[in-house]
Amino acid sequence: MCAYALGRTDSMTARQSVELVETAGAFGGTDEKAFGESASAGPPDAAASSAQQENNAVVVAKAAVALLSAVRLLPHIALLLLSPGRALLVSDLSRYAEMYDDGRPPTGFHLIVFFVRMMTFVPEYRNVFYFRHRSAGHILALLCPPMKSLRLMATTCGPGLFVHHGFGTMVTAEAIGANFTIRQLATVGYANNATDCPKIGNNVTVGVGARVLGGVAVGDNVIVGANSVVIADVPPDLVVMGVPSKVVCQRPQRGA
Repeated sequence: MCAYALGRTDSMTARQSVELVETAGAFGGTDEKAFGESASAGPPDAAASSAQQENNAVVVAKAAVALLSAVRLLPHIALLLLSPGRALLVSDLSRYAEMYDDGRPPTGFHLIVFFVRMMTFVPEYRNVFYFRHRSAGHILALLCPPMKSLRLMATTCGPGLFVHHGFGTMVTAEAIGANFTIRQLATVGYANNATDCPKIGNNVTVGVGARVLGGVAVGDNVIVGANSVVIADVPPDLVVMGVPSKVVCQRPQRGA
């Protein structure tokens, strides 16, 4: 039941499958084996060679696009490096590095390269970056538009915000803790009035299509399963799912 709540498949976790697709699709390289090429197929034939050439052409094209994009992103890069909230920005990028890169926190020149890559090819990250800057974000958005169907609003938000895909996602919260993860088609916000909205703890994950509504408090380390509706407080360290949501198990510990 817990594995289902986390959105896993029998052959691999959804995280692993997404990593294969997103890592290959983002600027920075491809992995032939990730697309199922057999190591035992023998010497590459003409078709395999042609496919390799096409993959190389895609990588070169994306590198060129990222380089051109870096020109329009010069004000963004300056804000990244000079912002008083730089620690928050780096913590957000580190979460994205877990999905789209090798998992190492970006530092030095790699920080700038990875930032340009995310701003160019991952539109939901643009929303996260602009959310951190409020009014300045509205101005910079004219140069690099955010995802229109993603909305982020919170009085306070901790480090490590990660929006995965993000289309059709709306977040209006009184407070959000550290390392918050939310996926596409999800809603965190008001229920029956325009005053009560959720409080989200640390290390909370909201799954695809889930709803967290009203003045509820979601404790630390909670997973809200896909398409669930949370309309009551959730204690820490639980996995909840269903309509309305119910506790299905304790949240698995990392490495367990």
